[in-house]
Amino acid sequence: MEKRLETLISGASGYKIWGRHDTAPILGLTFDSRRVKKGYIFTAIKGAHVDGVRFWRQAIDKGAVGVLAYKSPPPDFPLEEYFWIEAKDPIVLSAYLLSRFRDVSDITFIGVTGTNGKSSTTFWSHYIDPDGGSIGTTGLWAKGKVLKESLGNTTPFPDILWESIWELQNRGVKRIYIEVSSHGIMTGRVAFVPFSWTLFTNLEPEHQDAHPVLEEYFNIKKRFVFSVKPERRIIGLQNYWGRRLLRMSGSETTTYGMVPDADYTVWRWRRQDGHIYVEWLLRDFVLKAQVPAMPSFFIYNLTGVLALAHKLGFGIDAGVLSSLPKPSGRFVTYHCEGRTVIVDYAHTPRAVQGLIEDIKHLYPGKRILLVVGAVGSGDRVKRWKIGAIASRMADALFISPHNPKGEDEESICMDVYSGVSRGHYHKVLYVGGRRKAIMRAWSESKDGDVVVLAGRGDEKVYITKEGVNLDFSDLNVLMEMGISCGVLEL
Repeated sequence: MEKRLETLISGASGYKIWGRHDTAPILGLTFDSRRVKKGYIFTAIKGAHVDGVRFWRQAIDKGAVGVLAYKSPPPDFPLEEYFWIEAKDPIVLSAYLLSRFRDVSDITFIGVTGTNGKSSTTFWSHYIDPDGGSIGTTGLWAKGKVLKESLGNTTPFPDILWESIWELQNRGVKRIYIEVSSHGIMTGRVAFVPFSWTLFTNLEPEHQDAHPVLEEYFNIKKRFVFSVKPERRIIGLQNYWGRRLLRMSGSETTTYGMVPDADYTVWRWRRQDGHIYVEWLLRDFVLKAQVPAMPSFFIYNLTGVLALAHKLGFGIDAGVLSSLPKPSGRFVTYHCEGRTVIVDYAHTPRAVQGLIEDIKHLYPGKRILLVVGAVGSGDRVKRWKIGAIASRMADALFISPHNPKGEDEESICMDVYSGVSRGHYHKVLYVGGRRKAIMRAWSESKDGDVVVLAGRGDEKVYITKEGVNLDFSDLNVLMEMGISCGVLEL
C-alpha cells in the first residue's frame, strides 16, 4: 500500500510540514516507535507518563521517513533528509491519513457504544454473522475465529484499528462490529471510520475522572450515535438515558430491551436444566431459542444483537444461538477441586452488583468469596461504591487492584475499602496485591464455595506503579499454586 504524502494528506487541515517530503513513499504509520518499519510515519503523542517525541531518533533508525507530532521539530532533527508534520491533533490527522491508504467501501461498519455490554454485543454480532468480524476488548475476530487475543485498548489507536480493518478485509469480512468507548470518541481514534450503523447499549456513571458530569458523558455517546441517520440507530432501553436518547433521535430509530414497548424485546424466559429458554418478539416474528446458561444481563445484550442482525438483513439461526460461546473474560466458569471459580470483567458498581446477583441465582445458598477492586490512574469516584456493594453482597471480600497502571496499589485498595458498609468490615479478609488476594481467597475457600475473580476478565498484563508491564493472569495464579481446574462451561 505505497502512497505519497501529498496524496494522503490532501484535504486535511490543522498541520504544518517541515523538511523534505517530496520523494519518500509512505508504507504505513504507527504510534509505537518499536513497531516502525521502513517507509513508516511515526506519530509521537504526549502520554500520561512519556512524551513520544523522545523516540524520534529510534523511529528514524528503524526506517521512518518522517515524524508526525504535536509540536515543531527539535533543533537537531535532520530536516534535510526527513519530514516533520506539526499537527493540531496528531491522533485525528493520523486517523485521516490511515483512512486514505485503502478503499474499504465494500465493508459495512457498525459501532457499538455504551457503558456496559459493548464486548458481548460486538462479539456475538460477529459470531452469528456469517460474514462478520469484530474489533474490541475481546481482540480481533473474523467469522468466529480469533486472529489476535488483545488489541491493547477497548477502542484501539488508529494504527492498530486500521491494520485490524485491513486484515479483516483480506479475510473476506463484509461487516465489522467495533467497540467504541468514550475515550475512543473523545481522542479521535475512530475518526474517519465510515460507520453505517450505531448501537447504544446503556449509560451509567463511569470514567468520572474524565467525565465528572454525567451529562457530558452522555453527550459524547450521543454525538457518536447520532453520526449516522436516525433509521440506522439502534438504542437499548435499559434505563433513563436510553429513553432520553430515543426522544432526541425520533420515531425512525429502532429500540431493544427487556421492556414491552421496545421494538425488539424479550417476551419471556426461564432457566431450566443448565440452559435458558428465551422467547423474543422481534418486530414481525417470534424467535424461540435455547441458549447456554448465562447471567441475565447477557440476555439484554443478546436482544440488541438480534435486533442488529434483523436490521442488517441476515438470517438468525436458533441453532447457532444454542451453542453461543461467552465472550472471553465474561462470566467464564471453572470447576477447581470442589470449588466453582468465576472469572469476570465486572469493574463498575452496577456490573459488580449484577454479577453477584446472578451468581446468587445460579448457585443458591453457596458462599461467595469475591476478589475485587479497581483500576489505577482512573475513575476514583466509583471505587468506594464498588466497596459498598461488594461488602454487602459477598460473604468474604479480598480487595486488590485490577491493574495499578502507574498508581500505588495501597491507594487504590484504600479507596475501595473506604466504601465498605458499616457492619460488614468483618467480611474483608485481605487488602493488598492481586496475586496474594487470589491466593488468600483460595486458602479461605471450602468445597462447594464460589470464588469470584472480578475486574480483570482474561487480561494478560499487569501494569505496576512504575509502569512496568508484567505477564499476569488471574487464573494462572491458581495454576501456579498447583490447583487443578476443569474445562470451562460454555
